[in-house]
Amino acid sequence: MDSRRSRAAIETEAEMDRKVRAMAAFSSGVLLAERDEPEAAYQRFAEAAESDPGNEALATDLARHYFQKDQTDKAIAVLERTAAQPGVSGVTLALLADAYARTGREPQALQFFEASIRATPTLLAAYQQLAALHLAAKRPKDALATLERALQIRSTESGVWLNVADLYSWYLRTEESGKDQARKDLREALNRAEANGAKDPPELVRLAKGYLDLGDSARAQAYLTKVNELVPKNPAIAATLAEMLIREGRLNEAKDHLELLSRANPASPMPWYFLGVVALQQTNHAEAVRLFERVIQINPDFEPAHADLAAALLNQDDPKGAVEALRRGLEKFPASFRLVYLTALAEARRKDYDRSLAAFRKAEALAGEDAEKFIDHRFYFQIAVMLTEAKREAEAEEYLNKSLALEPDYDEALNHLGYTWAEKGKNLDKALEMIERALKAEPENPAYLDSLGWVLFRLGRPAEALPPLEKAVRLLTKPDATVLDHLGDVLQALGRKENARKAWTQSIAAEPSEEVRKKLESFR
Repeated sequence: MDSRRSRAAIETEAEMDRKVRAMAAFSSGVLLAERDEPEAAYQRFAEAAESDPGNEALATDLARHYFQKDQTDKAIAVLERTAAQPGVSGVTLALLADAYARTGREPQALQFFEASIRATPTLLAAYQQLAALHLAAKRPKDALATLERALQIRSTESGVWLNVADLYSWYLRTEESGKDQARKDLREALNRAEANGAKDPPELVRLAKGYLDLGDSARAQAYLTKVNELVPKNPAIAATLAEMLIREGRLNEAKDHLELLSRANPASPMPWYFLGVVALQQTNHAEAVRLFERVIQINPDFEPAHADLAAALLNQDDPKGAVEALRRGLEKFPASFRLVYLTALAEARRKDYDRSLAAFRKAEALAGEDAEKFIDHRFYFQIAVMLTEAKREAEAEEYLNKSLALEPDYDEALNHLGYTWAEKGKNLDKALEMIERALKAEPENPAYLDSLGWVLFRLGRPAEALPPLEKAVRLLTKPDATVLDHLGDVLQALGRKENARKAWTQSIAAEPSEEVRKKLESFR
């Protein structure tokens, strides 16, 4: 018999030696960790992982440590060794795929996410990460197809199907295309969760949230009501019910659940905040101010409360108070677009137009690369309105054009610019066309009807101007000095002097004007 040991025996001995070295390094690492020497400990863990690449738990823990230290290349080296071992789990493969994605190596990331799903079909996080990779590369069809593969999982566990439903809820929040198919698949996942016995309160809450994402509020409320019966006066359930009811505009019912939350945990800002939102929507502005102030007292770092407090103060016609509230908010959140934008509106209400314009410009600068998210046609229209009030018509016209460039059919800007031109007696044919377009959007808007009458008058067509002006006066909820002044001018042009006198008298009664007073005196 050959005295030489067989190759297999040598390999077995070498494998044993590696495991012994790995165990020694790991034990040393544990001792160092207990002595609060984490860096030294992880150095020993790295030695252990290198000696025993088949130890998945050690490799994945070490990789996550490297991720936290922003040392992705080291994480990849550890995971590649372990991924090469037979029978490796989907968790390790998904971590390696994630590491490749972090370093921009998309082909490898796609390959290993696919491998992780094959290895562990129920690893739903891998489906989401793979779908997210497709979405980032503008491949929404591939993303949705990835999620649809999750519907092929064979499982009788309700929790698995609720997790699949979560994937589709995520997709619906993330991507605009393919929503119909995603909703259909979400409903299918929810149906499977129900069929497989989802019945304890946490699962019923997740079913309700899934149906909320589908817009099926009746079914969502049915589940939440059932949970409320199983676990009465549960703050988490109350919060979910309140959120759903606020979405549907059922504010009084929402208040009941929010008040329960506020009693259960008075130190939490959330119920007080949403009670404030309800009060704001119900135009109970004084109550909204009180509630938002309470939120800020509980948690000064709750940014939305600062903005909503200012909005409530503006609705109370207290721009000075709003500016002060916004100043306090901006001390904590100087880069908040909403706080700066509201400052611009509040300063305009105070008639401090220079400060208002400065705040608008700062808000525009803060939007930066996210301008499409924050800056729309209404933003520029608000600037134009403020500049008009400041008698800075040329600048106002510039911003009206910016507004219309973003939304050519925006009726408020069409009317405003058309009326501005009518006042100046320029571009009258274009002004008429713009005002008529605005009226198509709101045929019963008295301001638009006044603009139509006024531009027709300026075009020398007083007989055509009279009907829209008379209609505007009928539709007004209270007398408007400008509309009545315009009506007087048209009536005078038509030779109806007594009717003109009456209109101008009503105009002065609504708002004293030296110019209108002179028109009246001309009759004496």
